[in-house]
Amino acid sequence: MTGSIFGRLRDFWNDGVQLVIHPGAATFASVAQRADLPLAVAGSAAGGFVAGVLFDVFVLEVAAVVLALASTISGLRMESVDPALVAAMVGVALGWLVTMPFISIFNSVVNLFILAGCLYGSAYVMGARGSFLSLTYTLGALFTVASVVSAIMLVIPVAGWVAAMVFGVYLSVPLTNCLRAVFGISAGRASLIWLAPMAAYLLLLLVMALPALVASWAAAPNPGFL
Repeated sequence: MTGSIFGRLRDFWNDGVQLVIHPGAATFASVAQRADLPLAVAGSAAGGFVAGVLFDVFVLEVAAVVLALASTISGLRMESVDPALVAAMVGVALGWLVTMPFISIFNSVVNLFILAGCLYGSAYVMGARGSFLSLTYTLGALFTVASVVSAIMLVIPVAGWVAAMVFGVYLSVPLTNCLRAVFGISAGRASLIWLAPMAAYLLLLLVMALPALVASWAAAPNPGFL
């Protein structure tokens, strides 16, 4: 039974790899025929755990760079730091590093359903009809592989970080073709389906941040009245 589970997870991973490497609508249509919701959940959870472990490595790298810069700029020596404070910081860091992979399991599964729900709802509003199961499975396979690949890139300083940003932009291509395959629509309409929720989200962030921005602007001294 265990071998069967790992074999199905391997097939799920292979589906994701194919969707990343060959992101055509035909590839998504083929993968959608093997849609399995429990497998999408299990695969996303497993991918989330791996990505969480890799993200731990990235956090350690960033923390080391920040500490080195801070000590260089301030001339701070570790011998002068309160041992109790050091112990507390180490404890918090270890707690974060241990729990992060397990938090990533939960986040990966929840985010999968949030993403699938938003895109399905957006498509429905625009008159497109398709299978929620196929959408969830293909999105799960695609972004499970994408999250692990991105986490690997983040582990590589500077060049990897730039590559991760470029890869993030590239993912708009398979995402568009995923929607084309699931809903049987044109590329332009598919792009609008995922761009609309993104625009709404950014607008919501702007509306939420606007009061703080206005208050900050009002509190700032006006050179014209000085």
